[in-house]
Amino acid sequence: VYTEICCECINLIRTTVIEIYIDRYQCSPLLYENCMSILENVYQHHPDHTFLLCGDYNLPNISWSNDSHGLTYTSSSPILVPCVPKSLALYGFFQKNSILNSEGSILDLICCNNDSVVVYESLEPFVLPDAYQLIIIIVLYLSSFDWVTTLSDLDLNTSSNTFTDALHNSILRFVPLSPFYKSNFPAWVSKELEALVYHKNNAHAKIKSTPDPVIYKVFPYSVQN
Repeated sequence: VYTEICCECINLIRTTVIEIYIDRYQCSPLLYENCMSILENVYQHHPDHTFLLCGDYNLPNISWSNDSHGLTYTSSSPILVPCVPKSLALYGFFQKNSILNSEGSILDLICCNNDSVVVYESLEPFVLPDAYQLIIIIVLYLSSFDWVTTLSDLDLNTSSNTFTDALHNSILRFVPLSPFYKSNFPAWVSKELEALVYHKNNAHAKIKSTPDPVIYKVFPYSVQN
């Protein structure tokens, strides 16, 4: 089952967002310790900021919950990297994501030192489903507007245009651009077939550039391989 998560931060002016992805094949204790060291350093330099930590920490054996002071955690087995939950608890972070992934665990954490952050499941995914990871969507930019005050004196059309402009601006600011290249091949030609054609053309150009008979002999085999 695939879900997306939206995170809503209301009226948070000084906000620091930190995104972390730790590959399960490279999750050494030293890597976790370095991440927590960076967090502590940034936190100490900006104690008045609201911090939002998002990402895949690959800690499937930890069960997360919260009390009035911040997050709490338990584990059925020894925690390999205790520095993560200890550091987050020390600085009063709350773990706000309670939505399980398709494997029945929480790998994607949303930790914040402000308990007013609301996390909920998106009903309309922005990207294609991913069976293994939850996609974290942080709706910070749009939530930074005081929409009640902004739209209260506007008519319906102007309000719609104002919101559309803000949405368009957020896309321009935060969505990475992907260049589009029109293919010279027909639509039915697959990427694999395109690669074979380019490989054949390169081999053909190479044989034309030299009279070496060895190149001529290996040409059919280079095209096939």
